[in-house]
Amino acid sequence: MKWWHVLVVIIGIVIGSVLLKNRHVLNNIQKTTTSFTQATSLTADVHGQPIETKDILGLVEDWNFSQGILRIKEYDSSQLHSFTLDPAQSIIFIPSLAHPNRILRVSQKTGPRWERAFCPGDFVTIKATEDKVVAIDNGGYRSCGFKGE
Repeated sequence: MKWWHVLVVIIGIVIGSVLLKNRHVLNNIQKTTTSFTQATSLTADVHGQPIETKDILGLVEDWNFSQGILRIKEYDSSQLHSFTLDPAQSIIFIPSLAHPNRILRVSQKTGPRWERAFCPGDFVTIKATEDKVVAIDNGGYRSCGFKGE
């Protein structure tokens, strides 16, 4: 056996023991990075004022445009949430089907953009405070989406 073989084995043992000693640190790092809903960010509201929001990622379950109620299933916990949306109070973005590189803003509660803003199965990112949705981005599956723009 060569002398450098012994050196490689010793280095391997040292690295393995350090990793075993610190595995609780690695587990904590993994737990904090896998939860999407724990993220917070600074977001501008409809008036341009900065506000701290919680990020919620989810899939659309149901969209009731006549009442402005969006129900989603949270992406990493399958928890159901219901939000009341108002374009005057929230920034709402949807993708365009006619022009894939275009993002459309929903600015009023009438018309096809509002009626077909969300489809079941759409992937949405919601930025919310405790009591309201500040912004919502429909990254969309768009099976039922607005096809006019």
